[in-house]
Amino acid sequence: MRYLTILFLFFWGSLDLQAQQSSEKRKYIVERQRVFDNEKIFKEHEIRTFEKTIADGWTKGIVDIAIITVNDKETNRDNFDQYVRDKLLAYAPGMPDKNNGIVIVISKSLRKMRIQNGYGPGYVLSHDLAKKLIEEDFIPQFKQGNYFEGTSNGVKSVIRAVEKAMRELDFENVSSIFSPDMFKKIREFVQSNGDSKSLRDTVGSFLSYRFALADIFLGPAKKNAFVSNANGEKDYYEMIIRDYKGGQYQFVYFDRGVQGDRLKHKSMRDESVYWWHSAEKFISHDVWPILDQIEDEMLQKTATAGSKQFNAYRWVLRQEFNAHEKSDIDTEENPMMAFEGNNLLMDGKVAGTFKKDSNKQILTLNLGTEHIPAFAIYPIEGNYYYRYIFNMEKRKLYLIPLDENEENEMINIEGNTLLFEMTQ
Repeated sequence: MRYLTILFLFFWGSLDLQAQQSSEKRKYIVERQRVFDNEKIFKEHEIRTFEKTIADGWTKGIVDIAIITVNDKETNRDNFDQYVRDKLLAYAPGMPDKNNGIVIVISKSLRKMRIQNGYGPGYVLSHDLAKKLIEEDFIPQFKQGNYFEGTSNGVKSVIRAVEKAMRELDFENVSSIFSPDMFKKIREFVQSNGDSKSLRDTVGSFLSYRFALADIFLGPAKKNAFVSNANGEKDYYEMIIRDYKGGQYQFVYFDRGVQGDRLKHKSMRDESVYWWHSAEKFISHDVWPILDQIEDEMLQKTATAGSKQFNAYRWVLRQEFNAHEKSDIDTEENPMMAFEGNNLLMDGKVAGTFKKDSNKQILTLNLGTEHIPAFAIYPIEGNYYYRYIFNMEKRKLYLIPLDENEENEMINIEGNTLLFEMTQ
């Protein structure tokens, strides 16, 4: 017994998450009829269920779908495909100027089905994926005479597949700012100094290293490459930067000739850095300050052994990085800071004491109430905790307020990253 003959023709346009239209016009389109059951194979409440599912997909900016059933009085088996192309595309016109409509046409009497997509400059759903969706979601229920269940499963799967495809296309080449050389330098550093950790919402283990402003995670390019010691440098192409304020930034870089099996898109070029799902973020404002800090830390880590500690120098405050304003600010006053013995000196006067943990790079300032500098954070029992970064090559010292430490609960931060320069 022959079941539904399934034919596919996929022409697809790029999707725009934000339909450019007034709220009144948008509401009118959302509420229009989307299910045309000419064969009377669905019940009224089933049609209302379809209408709601389709309208939800449209209002989320994903896709515009129409479901049409046709009988053998409207066309025949030989002319079925041409009839769909010529007569039915207007039922799902898509969003304005995007032509991202899908018409799902089912004929119980003719035992045929067709999915017809709008026209556009490229493909979003591949032929193989669409075939898989129909064979796994529509057909099994159709064979049992359950047209509502099969169509409901299929429509939901189409919406999910389009949404996933849209996310996979959401990337941009940022090599001019996050250079391939920088990506490889960070990758090499994390491979040499990092540990294997699990990353939430990700399958498998990643190599990880904690910098002062962010954690870096390296993801393997192979599904079976999660044993970090077995991987070479080029086995990692995914880099996730997670800052301490909850921001997460995902980048990928493919060495020449390396074939990734999870994230590489056909339009990506080898030896370029791509930023995935950037949304409203800007790499120059949101990511570059973190990359700049990471570069300083890597230089510090690899500096000549046996160099003087930062407390062997005197320092002048030059700049502070304001995390909220995302900008570097030159300080109007340039106080002198020095570490002598256990004392912290500001402009030559004792302002308090300090102690440091060289392994964790944590500096604890215990300041007198009359000598609290403007950059201090809220105290915990009279102490102020900073992570310090000493870049010997650039003769710079950074003090970065911490939002937590092992002995105390989380606190709120009111402070900036401070840049001190070594005096002559």
